[in-house]
Amino acid sequence: MKNIPVDDPLDGVVSISKTTINEYAAYLTTETGRILGASASLFRYFINPDTSTPYGAVERPVTCVDGTEEIIEVPNIIHEETNSDGKHYFEIRTPKLAEVVRNHFGCISLSGARLEPIVNGIGCFGTFLDGVSSIMFTV
Repeated sequence: MKNIPVDDPLDGVVSISKTTINEYAAYLTTETGRILGASASLFRYFINPDTSTPYGAVERPVTCVDGTEEIIEVPNIIHEETNSDGKHYFEIRTPKLAEVVRNHFGCISLSGARLEPIVNGIGCFGTFLDGVSSIMFTV
């Protein structure tokens, strides 16, 4: 297999039947998001539009969604929080994401988009954006 330089653009084509789209819409949306970069391992490379530099990551201790303690590189756009019920979660925060979430839900106190705390999932932070009900209570 040829090694592809990191900064080279990649493209691809996926053919999906109409029946498949209707049956697997949520799954296809999630996986397309991952392909386009919605993955915690890629968050460090997201570009800050104000500085034109990546947001980066910092190695620090965290309590993962499954309760384990780890010292890992945490992307600077992921923030560790605890809600009023004492439940631990992570939230993605960038100025643009906060603006979009606030406008979408009509709630000025939202600070970002909460990641779903799936225990035994992939990774420490949660793997997907949480459902509407939990996003609404992220303040």
